[in-house]
Amino acid sequence: MQGIIVFSARFLIIIPLLATAVCFIAKREHQLAVKSLLAILIANIISEISKAVIPVNRPFVGVSPNPGIWIPFGFGSFFSGHIATLFALGILLYKKHQKLALMCFCFGALIGALRVLIKVHYPIDIVGGAAVGVLAGLIAIRVKPIWV
Repeated sequence: MQGIIVFSARFLIIIPLLATAVCFIAKREHQLAVKSLLAILIANIISEISKAVIPVNRPFVGVSPNPGIWIPFGFGSFFSGHIATLFALGILLYKKHQKLALMCFCFGALIGALRVLIKVHYPIDIVGGAAVGVLAGLIAIRVKPIWV
């Protein structure tokens, strides 16, 4: 059971990302696809910078490690990049694809809970990741594409 939880916390993010990609390809929504990539990029840049600047150890540091978890030493936990990615995508999709956006938010909540459960994040990391994702999504929405 522990293996399934660890696997899910790590890889469930693939499902909403693939569903979104399939939607963009099927509907030929190139502009929305590019904005989605921009939102994800912004969210992850902010997340990675915050992990470097705000040195918060992961919850499992100092306790018996979970054998299914491998995270490089010194790789902080604040904010969650998984959650930032899904919330950035959800915000960007909301106006045009509410069901996909809802899927991103629901998977974000599930993955966030699982990542707290397996002790790779604190609850505040999840909330912070969601806030960063919302901000990144809103920034990407406002970007005017240069090719239009």
